[in-house]
Amino acid sequence: MTTHRGFLVPAVLLMLTLGSSAHGQSGRGLMHGYVAFEDLSYNEVSAGAIRAKIELRGNTEFNHSVYTAETDRRGNYDIPAIGMGEYTLRITAPGHVAYQADLYIPSDFECRLAVMLKPVKIPSSGPSQEVDRALAHYRDLVLVMAHDSIAALFLSDGELSAAGQPTITGPAAIAAHLHSFAAYHVLANELVADSTRVAGDTAWQSGTYSQRVQVPAGDTVQVHGRFELQWRRVSGAGWRIRRIATRPPD
Repeated sequence: MTTHRGFLVPAVLLMLTLGSSAHGQSGRGLMHGYVAFEDLSYNEVSAGAIRAKIELRGNTEFNHSVYTAETDRRGNYDIPAIGMGEYTLRITAPGHVAYQADLYIPSDFECRLAVMLKPVKIPSSGPSQEVDRALAHYRDLVLVMAHDSIAALFLSDGELSAAGQPTITGPAAIAAHLHSFAAYHVLANELVADSTRVAGDTAWQSGTYSQRVQVPAGDTVQVHGRFELQWRRVSGAGWRIRRIATRPPD
């Protein structure tokens, strides 16, 4: 749901080979990929600790194709039947620096790609940095549509509010609301705080959000706007959401 703020991240570990396809002369390409994580072992990934999302998007005037995939428990993914053309590849995972690169996929060629994602480095000192980390965690959970984990971040009287919509209160009601969007697919999600203010066990943030979502019909919807977020620090549980509200851009 957004006009996504694109940015190019530094290349991490990349191996790319293009060769003659073994799947016949179909006129379309094929991508086999593998994603590793610098801070996670193969066994941790296999146990379901994390998965990466892959988006291959046409980036020329006449190529608007979009292909998506998700890694399995071994870190592998496949994108079959890719039309010939130029694309931007973006690989994302919660808590890790996104990988982005421009690729050319020839006709009847097979692309093999291995990428290692690096963890996001966030300063660990001070309450403001703690709140920024909590916001990044919330953003990442939304990207992977971890509905129950998102709801668990809210206090018992926590509120989720959007302009023109009824306010939803409490983790159970918020989880039910989020699960009603199970047929939707979040392709990109950004939350950028313009300001962070902390006073004791309460914190306030305001900033911009942008989101791109694939709706059940297959179309892609983009939205962006402003958010206001109030946090409360809970002993032994860290920062939890008292209220988050979104509204259209100024």
